[in-house]
Order: sequence, then C-alpha cells, then structure tokens
Amino acid sequence: MRPDEARPRLAALGFDDHDVDVLARHFLAAEERGSTGHGLSRVEWLESWDALETAAKPERAVAEPGYERWESRGALGYLVLDAIVDAQ
Repeated sequence: MRPDEARPRLAALGFDDHDVDVLARHFLAAEERGSTGHGLSRVEWLESWDALETAAKPERAVAEPGYERWESRGALGYLVLDAIVDAQ
C-alpha cells in the first residue's frame, strides 16, 4: 500500500476524520521507523475484520485524584490511548 492510500482506505471503513488522522499518523510513523508490521499493513488487517466498530468511542468510567479507568466500548486501542492522552 502506498502512504497516500492510508487515509482514504481508513475513511472507507467508516472511521470519522479525527480517527482517520490518528490511525494514519500512527501507521505512517511506524513505517518511517521501519516497523512495517505495525505500519500500513495494519490498514489491510483492519479491512479484513468482519465486525469493526468504527463509531465506537472510549469513555472515562472513573476519575479520581491520581487514578482514572477507561472503557474502550469497542474502540481500537490506538484510539483509546489517543482519547486518554487528549484528556490529560
């Protein structure tokens, strides 16, 4: 897969613009580091899923001083981590 194909293919799976950007940046950065198994091949891997919850959004379930617990609610781990980092 060419790098310029990542975003359109992720969007075609049903991810929203923000999630497409998060995923594409992650996969392209992995390619640049030479970690091709964690790079663009992941787009093809996602395309092979029978049930991909592209609209799933993670949720902070518990927020206490010094501790949080998040529920993925079906979202991909990449997107869960992005939501956690953004919330901090």
